[in-house]
Amino acid sequence: MIRLSDMSYQTATSLLLVTALYLTLSSATNESSCSNVQEKLNGLKEAVEALCEGTSVAIPTVRNTWTSVPITSIGGTDLRHPNTFSFVIPSVIPSTAKNVLIYAVMHCGHANVYIALHLKIFTQDGSNKRFEKYLYMLTYNQVAFNTNSDNMWFPMPSNRRIYMTVDRDLGTNCKAQLYAIGYN
Repeated sequence: MIRLSDMSYQTATSLLLVTALYLTLSSATNESSCSNVQEKLNGLKEAVEALCEGTSVAIPTVRNTWTSVPITSIGGTDLRHPNTFSFVIPSVIPSTAKNVLIYAVMHCGHANVYIALHLKIFTQDGSNKRFEKYLYMLTYNQVAFNTNSDNMWFPMPSNRRIYMTVDRDLGTNCKAQLYAIGYN
């Protein structure tokens, strides 16, 4: 354990600023929080400049560097047939894209079973490296509908495919759908 009292003032301050920067960046969970991170970085830059008595300190600027596209259906399933489904990423996403932004939606209502599901969505690079994300759904035997959705970034695969694994039959009135909404 490092005690702040064992360090010089400048070392301790530097450590605190690095810790604050790490906490700021690690709290950024998606692209929508980019402006919050940029705001906090600017505040940290001002604090560092004040600490260094006006000397210039280079702190990188965080920018939104992605392109939005019209919501475009990729494909989906009725969640009745356990399987791994494969869908082609539509041409609205250029082949030169490094990453693709996927909007995943699951909804279920008046299902005839009570089941929890972790829907796996992934891209695959070559034959062995997967980039997996999950969307959770709990079915209810009632008339009301339950909807879960998320925006998910994936590396753009060379085969232009995105996969969805359904590991159990969710019964009637359940669906999952994937859409392309952006890239960088």
